[in-house]
Amino acid sequence: MNKIQKWVILIFAGFGLLAAVGAPRAAAQSAGKSGDEFFVISSIDRNKHLLICTVTGVAPFVSYARTLYRDWQDGTFAGDHTLYLLNGASRSWELGYVRDLQQIAAAVPWLKYIPTVSRPWDDADWRGEVGRVDDLVRKYTDMWGLSGENALGYLCGHPGMVEHSKNILGRIGFGRENLKEEIYWIPTKQAAVAAS
Repeated sequence: MNKIQKWVILIFAGFGLLAAVGAPRAAAQSAGKSGDEFFVISSIDRNKHLLICTVTGVAPFVSYARTLYRDWQDGTFAGDHTLYLLNGASRSWELGYVRDLQQIAAAVPWLKYIPTVSRPWDDADWRGEVGRVDDLVRKYTDMWGLSGENALGYLCGHPGMVEHSKNILGRIGFGRENLKEEIYWIPTKQAAVAAS
């Protein structure tokens, strides 16, 4: 079974998440915003994947990393795709998979993992990156050399982060064809107006 044929289905928080590296174009186009649809990792014509999430929005990306790590160990994944993961939370103890992801990132060349805390004053022991995850998008896309021309983007989590990140990524060429999103709730009209 090759990586195009290999599919991992994860049921999380009541919706299905489909992860496939090297998926055909039709599968990539099935990704959507609704919990009824699949959140797909694919490689239409790119092998760089920018993953941005808040708190529990890391779930599909943990699935991607664990599956690829297992395939890497089994010799069925050559490491020809790179995951660039920005994972944000208010405090470090909200980063539920930080140790797992740090261990995988330390062991392989194809996972770059940056956890960040936005309320360091509540988390005196935190020694990692500080700031809202969406405020770090420019810094890390520049550092990693990522743009809409060479990468696919995936946003998962808080609707404000998703919207803000979409706007930032839009300035460097990410659009509907290379940016997937999954928000964890629909904000009320008043909250959406206040956020703008």
